[in-house]
Amino acid sequence: MKNLLIALAFILALGYTAEAQKTQTYYKVGESNLNIGVGLGSTLVGDLDLPPISASYEVGSDLFKIPNVSLGGYVGFAQSSEEYFAWKWSYTHIILGARGSYHFYADKMWDCYGGLMIGYNIVSSSVDGPGDDYAFSAASSGMTYSLHLGARYFISNSFGLYAELGYGVAYLNFGATFSM
Repeated sequence: MKNLLIALAFILALGYTAEAQKTQTYYKVGESNLNIGVGLGSTLVGDLDLPPISASYEVGSDLFKIPNVSLGGYVGFAQSSEEYFAWKWSYTHIILGARGSYHFYADKMWDCYGGLMIGYNIVSSSVDGPGDDYAFSAASSGMTYSLHLGARYFISNSFGLYAELGYGVAYLNFGATFSM
């Protein structure tokens, strides 16, 4: 929790510093982007059955009176499993969250940003063992958070590619971005 508060303070400080210096507005109020991607390097338990997938949507906001800030949502999905002898553990993670980003550089082709996601990790698991008497399942959920640092490269006015380092369903997410 301490790291989360430090990160939030850092992001807000960047915004106030930008306002104090009267920097250029990189991400305008009402501007929006949709990212859809796959991940590498899972932050979750087990060997991935499929690559993690995620989507995020954000809109430029003046909620905090800080320029270059966007707010939006995040959803991520990952499924993994582990096998030991005749036993198999399976895990499913669905992460739903709200996120905010500070856009520190942009031009016609690039948008560079960093931010914070606060969400809820919905986890289900199952164990399957030898015979019919050794099958169990359980569910658990809890709050989660993630820091992210990313960049978008626009091929056209409305389509581009993105990459993000962070701690959502994967350490590295990349894919397509759509400007709306």
